[in-house]
Amino acid sequence: MRNRTCSRACGWICTHALVVAVLSSVAVSQTQDLDVLFNARNDAGVGVFRVEADDWDWSDATQSFTWQLSSPQLIADETSGAPVATILSARVAIFEGIERRMEINLGIVAGDSATVVDIDFPQLAFDRIPEYRAEARASASFTVTDVDLNGAFIRGDGPEGIGAFRATSVDRGVETPFTDLVNFVFVGGGGTANGSQNDPSFGFRPVGSNLDAMNVQLAFLVTANDLVFATNSVGVSNPPVCPGDANGDNQTNLSDLELLLSSFGSCAGDSIYDQRADLNVDDCVGFDDLAEMLSAFGTVCD
Repeated sequence: MRNRTCSRACGWICTHALVVAVLSSVAVSQTQDLDVLFNARNDAGVGVFRVEADDWDWSDATQSFTWQLSSPQLIADETSGAPVATILSARVAIFEGIERRMEINLGIVAGDSATVVDIDFPQLAFDRIPEYRAEARASASFTVTDVDLNGAFIRGDGPEGIGAFRATSVDRGVETPFTDLVNFVFVGGGGTANGSQNDPSFGFRPVGSNLDAMNVQLAFLVTANDLVFATNSVGVSNPPVCPGDANGDNQTNLSDLELLLSSFGSCAGDSIYDQRADLNVDDCVGFDDLAEMLSAFGTVCD
């Protein structure tokens, strides 16, 4: 057996007390990672529109960051100034809380030729969630309107069959595809059509690995001069965990201590490793996990 222990900056009590005490400071620091990048390209050229950290607002009432476009924004070729696309409306909100969630609403008109729109959003980041608790969900809805009366469509930009809305799970920098939704929506002359998908149909589904972030992207082609509205969301279930409760019965007692001691000194990949005992989610069960459990021993949660 490998006998490895893992270090932490401070114990559970210290960390969680600090988070509660400086929530507003945490919110400010997170704005460093709130950049949004709109890319659009067609026969007229390539244009970029950037949303920076200072453009966002934080709400204590809703525990959320929000950015909203104040007026339509032309995306023009960076060299010639030729119009590539126009953002009619846009709003992005990132919610903290039991469900870490990003909501995206967008309205965009293509330029005079088929236009590819590629948007990168802020990473939805959180404390590392162990695989056995890591669950997420996503939804996407695209409405296409034929403006120039010759038919219209959108399709996901990239490999054949990929969706226009994509989310990937991240664990320590390693990305794994979680979902891609709404590959193709078509409408005849002068009409409007919608394509929508949810993953899963109801509730959440397992991610399949440890999880410390989700990456989100919109990437699609829309026919010349036509209009698309998109409504998308991705959420990660992150309910509060009873401190030191390894077996999930909402109390910390001898049963939890026995579970931890039975895998003490082990790491991920060892036959006796039990992820439930890895309280600090560092892939090892050691003294830090034991200290965290003992500091909460006797706790009973509602």
